[in-house]
Amino acid sequence: MKKLRHPSLDEGWSIQIYSSDRRLLLFLTPAHVWLFVAGMSLGALTAFVLLSNTASIQCSNVVPNTKTPPIMID
Repeated sequence: MKKLRHPSLDEGWSIQIYSSDRRLLLFLTPAHVWLFVAGMSLGALTAFVLLSNTASIQCSNVVPNTKTPPIMID
């Protein structure tokens, strides 16, 4: 006789958000959260690299003005 296997209870957690009429609005599992965190991290890294790159480009193109403007006498 085969033993019945109990359903696994260690599958993790989930968040379920319902509307007022008991319709499912949002269902989050750990995989969703890991993907969200990975996306936010990648976006922050990309923004940091692009902003630091544009800041260094703007600083290198600045040439100080050493000439004085001519005096305008009417």
